[in-house]
Amino acid sequence: MPNSSPSPMSLHSLDRRLMRYVCAAIAVALLLTLGVLTTINVHHKNAPLRSVTQFLEAAQTGDVETALNFVASRQHPGGNALVLADDADGPLWSIDDVSFHVPPRSGDTHVRVSASISTADGLTATHVFDVEQEAGAWRIYQALTPVTIESDFATFLQVNDHTAEVSTDQARPIYLLPGAYVFYDDELEVVSFPSEPTLFLGSHIVGTQRGPTGTTPTPFPVWSLAQLRHDANEDVNSQLRDYLTACEGSSSTGVIEPDCPFGTSRSAIAEVIGMEDSDSALSHFRWQIEEYPAAEVELWNEPHSTTFEVAFATPGSIKLEVEAGDDTHVLLCSMEPERLSPMFEGDGTLAFQPAETAPDHTDARGDYPHSLDISECSLAS
Repeated sequence: MPNSSPSPMSLHSLDRRLMRYVCAAIAVALLLTLGVLTTINVHHKNAPLRSVTQFLEAAQTGDVETALNFVASRQHPGGNALVLADDADGPLWSIDDVSFHVPPRSGDTHVRVSASISTADGLTATHVFDVEQEAGAWRIYQALTPVTIESDFATFLQVNDHTAEVSTDQARPIYLLPGAYVFYDDELEVVSFPSEPTLFLGSHIVGTQRGPTGTTPTPFPVWSLAQLRHDANEDVNSQLRDYLTACEGSSSTGVIEPDCPFGTSRSAIAEVIGMEDSDSALSHFRWQIEEYPAAEVELWNEPHSTTFEVAFATPGSIKLEVEAGDDTHVLLCSMEPERLSPMFEGDGTLAFQPAETAPDHTDARGDYPHSLDISECSLAS
């Protein structure tokens, strides 16, 4: 019977072919593994870019909750904070570029990412964000722009047709997400704000007036954008006359007008007119404006503050008539400028109130805020 076993030469050829197949398979596996590892490495490397991009996209659509997910814990606002997006029906701005400011190295847990946004009318802002690895995610420091509202001027903040009350003690911090913002779009009395948007991105603020720039956001004073209207003095004097006229009037029970810049106590009046028993002897009081003061309004914008002041070009005068038995006593008092404080109310109208620095008078009947120093008034003959 013929021998059917392969020759030694045939076995050797088969082994070589098998080795080639095995080597080829190993090479393919190595290439696939290298490709997967490269893809994973690139995916990890680009994770900070994705965080910044998704943060800007959330800000663009007004999704505050999603945007805050990308904010680093050391800048994350507390529950009391007011965080605003531009909240437009359509994007007011576009994302132009998101790229590494410096190429990252393997193992970096802190990188710097440059972002640029722009509006259709040519405003462009660029900011370099610090992006940190935190709890397995890449989060952004300096993502929000803090702003301040001078409570001496306004009790509310209006941004892109949205209105929010502002705490008078600034206890509620306010932050803006990146975006294009128009402040106090409804025309206020006395002052106006730019009708075109101001662009905010981190610490970079671009608009009609450039705000503070740098690597750390400085709270941006919104009222630094305010300008006096051309008819400001006319409006102020009209409001002032209306306010003081409303304070005129008579009283049989007392002489204090709590919302007015003048008032005093019965005992102080009795002392001036030389009477002892003030409660039983003084029976009727009447305040009357003798001469309205003439006011001029001034506004100074400084880098980190705005001063709004109503100064009297000429002081006014007030007459107080007091009935004491069959006699009527008349006192003439000057209306000094430091007794008044202007502010904008929730509907944007200018209002006046007694200044916090107006002196108080205390006697046995209690405290009388904003009272006049009646001893400086003159007793008419």
